[in-house]
Amino acid sequence: MSVSCSKLRLKNSITIYLLSFLIVVSFVVRTSSVQPKSKKYEKAKCYLSGKTRAGNLRCSGVCHIIDEKLSRSSRLPVGSFLCNSHYNRALADDNRCSCPSSWGHSSSIHKACIPKRLFPVFDSVGEKQKQYYKPGTRWCIKCFKRADSTFMKHPLYEPPQKRSTSLGTCLVKHFFLKF
Repeated sequence: MSVSCSKLRLKNSITIYLLSFLIVVSFVVRTSSVQPKSKKYEKAKCYLSGKTRAGNLRCSGVCHIIDEKLSRSSRLPVGSFLCNSHYNRALADDNRCSCPSSWGHSSSIHKACIPKRLFPVFDSVGEKQKQYYKPGTRWCIKCFKRADSTFMKHPLYEPPQKRSTSLGTCLVKHFFLKF
């Protein structure tokens, strides 16, 4: 009777250890994929104050600092400040396909952003199409599927780097795919 109790305790402790390990791993994966919100500054001056074309969008709200993605789409320097209304406008302007394609675009935007390795390629191709090309960080589903194969022969093209997987990552994926 004491042997079965010790085996049961051992099985329970292993089960608890595995469950706690999986909970910690899932928490780390989820928190690492969440992007932090932009920092807000109360007394900073908006970079676009008084620079709107029609003058109808006035500065309002606290200021946000511009990151690399938003500076690319809004053509502002990294680290500049935008008020709440200009910041929301810049976010809305980036919600379009920024790929200079000759094959057309699909109607829906892909949830993944354009990789940084393709920015120089898109900019050099977009210089020839100045009236149609607007730099940004998003692309449509059609461009996501065709861009690598189409721009592969461009001199500024860099192939994607292969990702190495660790044993822990493989085990976690295998465990989640089973259930």
